[in-house]
Amino acid sequence: MERTVTTVGFTLSSSSASSSSQTSQGQDPRRQPNNVGEIIGNQVGGNLQNTYWMVVFAEEPRPGSGQLRVGTNAGHVFIGVVDFTNPQQPATTVRGFYSTRPGPGLLRGETVAGQVRDDGMHVWSVAIGWQINQRQYQAIINRFQADTAQPPNYNLFEYNCTNWTFDVLNQEANINWRPQTRQVRDLRLNVHQTLTPGQTGWAIWQNPPPANGRRLTPPQGASKMPETAMEKEVTYVCKNCSHWGFAIIILGEDRRSDTSPKSTS
Repeated sequence: MERTVTTVGFTLSSSSASSSSQTSQGQDPRRQPNNVGEIIGNQVGGNLQNTYWMVVFAEEPRPGSGQLRVGTNAGHVFIGVVDFTNPQQPATTVRGFYSTRPGPGLLRGETVAGQVRDDGMHVWSVAIGWQINQRQYQAIINRFQADTAQPPNYNLFEYNCTNWTFDVLNQEANINWRPQTRQVRDLRLNVHQTLTPGQTGWAIWQNPPPANGRRLTPPQGASKMPETAMEKEVTYVCKNCSHWGFAIIILGEDRRSDTSPKSTS
């Protein structure tokens, strides 16, 4: 029986060394995670003074579908906290987890050094927030600092941006939620149960949102990064790698993609 294969081009640029490298270039500032305090104020409302919030952001490859995207960006998941001690100027801290070494080795399931980076200007399509207490807020800030100083290792299939985000969520704030995994194979055909940005976003779009969270969306009328601009930062692809060298077998997909990644310098 013929295997079904979906070709997925992960963004592994030298600047980001991650499975996603979309920044805010061309993005309306109102959409930036750094401004999520204002979004919480507008979409949640109420008296926010002296409250603390935690937010998980998803940059979905195909918003609302739970799917990976063929040939371009695999998406990203990251996390932030907001201190509303001064509601007029909420203090926001946003971090995401990345690999430090781009290349096809990630698609073979290799483990590399990780890094925690400021994601305050990263694009996103949907988010979910919870009000937390000051102790939980400080525990998350401490985790950001500790993992920035001594980051865990990164593995695209076993410990990626989504895994790290949900470790912070569950371990530091005691929110008992993780999205469903996707069953995928790496290039060595090893099977992994992988957390993905697409599945995370899909879960957030469900009614009600998971774990009693509050769904947050980019502001109405705020312009997002154009699709063409997003894809310009596209993919690190080795010139000598074949089409099959950048295929990931997604178990359960119902078609074979004929889309081959384009070689870049």
